[in-house]
Amino acid sequence: MSRSDGVAVGVSHPVSFWSGVAAVTIGVLLQLPMYYDARHRHFVLRGMAMDPEMLIGMALMAVGLACVVHGLVARRSTEVSGKPLGDGIEVRALDGARIGAAHIRLMVVIALAIAIDTLKPYTFTFILPGVAKEYDLSSPANHVIGHPPVALLPFFGILGTALGSFIWGYLGDKMGRRASMLLASMIFIASSACGAMPAFWENQAMCFIMGLAVGGFLPIAYSLLVETVPSARRGQVVVLVAGIGTAAGFLLASVSAHWLIPLFNWRIMWFLGIPTGLVLIALNQFIPESPRFLMARGRLEEARAIMRIFGAAVIEVAPEAGVTGSSVVHGPPVASGDHGLFHRPFVWLTFALLVYGLAWGVVSFGFIVWLPIDIAGAHTAIDQSQITAILSEAAVFSIPGAVFAAWLYGRSAKAAMVFFAAMCAASLALFAVFGRQITTSPSLLMVLLVILLISMWGSISVLCPYSAEVYPTHMRSSGAGIAAGASKLGGVLALVLSVLAISPPSLTGAAGLSAAPMVLAAVAIAAVGVETARKSLETVPVRSGILKRYHDRDFINPGITLE
Repeated sequence: MSRSDGVAVGVSHPVSFWSGVAAVTIGVLLQLPMYYDARHRHFVLRGMAMDPEMLIGMALMAVGLACVVHGLVARRSTEVSGKPLGDGIEVRALDGARIGAAHIRLMVVIALAIAIDTLKPYTFTFILPGVAKEYDLSSPANHVIGHPPVALLPFFGILGTALGSFIWGYLGDKMGRRASMLLASMIFIASSACGAMPAFWENQAMCFIMGLAVGGFLPIAYSLLVETVPSARRGQVVVLVAGIGTAAGFLLASVSAHWLIPLFNWRIMWFLGIPTGLVLIALNQFIPESPRFLMARGRLEEARAIMRIFGAAVIEVAPEAGVTGSSVVHGPPVASGDHGLFHRPFVWLTFALLVYGLAWGVVSFGFIVWLPIDIAGAHTAIDQSQITAILSEAAVFSIPGAVFAAWLYGRSAKAAMVFFAAMCAASLALFAVFGRQITTSPSLLMVLLVILLISMWGSISVLCPYSAEVYPTHMRSSGAGIAAGASKLGGVLALVLSVLAISPPSLTGAAGLSAAPMVLAAVAIAAVGVETARKSLETVPVRSGILKRYHDRDFINPGITLE
């Protein structure tokens, strides 16, 4: 069984799981010969027929994914779920522990995983001009009547990420944080075959599958981190990890595109998913299951073992001795059919997070994705390679921005949410005001991009951790998935307009339309958001008409005491 520091984690049937990993990897590698054969055509595959190696590889990937699923979920039907554990057990300390080596290792691993995961959706920003050229597709820079729009490719990819966030959020609450992350990582690797698909419709299908994996990974990762880091530093740590990981993902995409696309065409960006996906699988060996999830499922012994790694002291107390200075957990586990995200006391907060996510998605997958094409379409002195280089350079500034976001979130989570949404709206307003000057001034474009990217990554860096903090354990992954899915649905809405050829006619118009939902998001969080900074997850207040406390005691088994 897969282990981390001697603690059993995640994989029920290692032989089945690792056989599946091998089959998927070999299947993806079998897609490469046809790509290599097209090197004399500058790696243009349009019009080529799939060779036998590709077909065998696709069959291997399907079989491999089935083996991975069996290896991860076969044991789930026999697990103890919500069984009372009796009295006399006191679990101290996830929130009382100091940040140690185990926490730091988990933070580094999650940051790397986030960077790898966000690499793929950000790739759309850099490949669309090449895709449009190879398949003779219509785009804002080259509108061709009667030809399909290139926007279909990111549309299916981002649609997949939206559905993946919802699906994997649910799976994270049912089959575990770590098992769900492993499954998403394997689909991430398999979808790298997108780079070898000759036909445009095949690219669309593979991009949709890619999206399912990419969208599902992040909410689970944030839920795991939120449930593990002590409350005193939780907000700062999680936002810093989210910000650095997301910014690093964009930086990795932009730098890779700048150096690789001129040499190997746009398809090489998808093949980067093979080595990076394998790194994701390797990193999972250092990610334990969430102790809070294990306790909520009645798997106390596994939770105790993992908590020791993170400095949690576990002691036995006599039932009659009582407990002082702790939050005693009472009450039965929640029913599996509960759908509390859209019921009181969570309903208004859930809708506010949906608005926030939708607004961010419109900016990230609408305005930013189409920015290079919009500027190139204006027939200015700034060409496509310059735009890519400017985006790459601007991304560097997002790292100090992530540090600032972590500091602000640690002081007030709600204030950070409102601040970054307002900052994003303000930066878009500047794009609208200076739209004409931008197309002729690379330096002005750089300044405005730095402001926008810092505010964008600040917004998403606080959204995902915040959406994980405000919900109890049994629905935390689902809640984070709802917010993450909404951020992708915003991109879907923006891309639908492009597919229907009714996208904003200019850079100024796109900026103005993108700013409006960000203003609404800031107002919504200001109105119904709650404070989570430095609060235990079991005592985060939720607004329902009046402020009330909503404890995990309704969802964790009797007899467990959290301090």
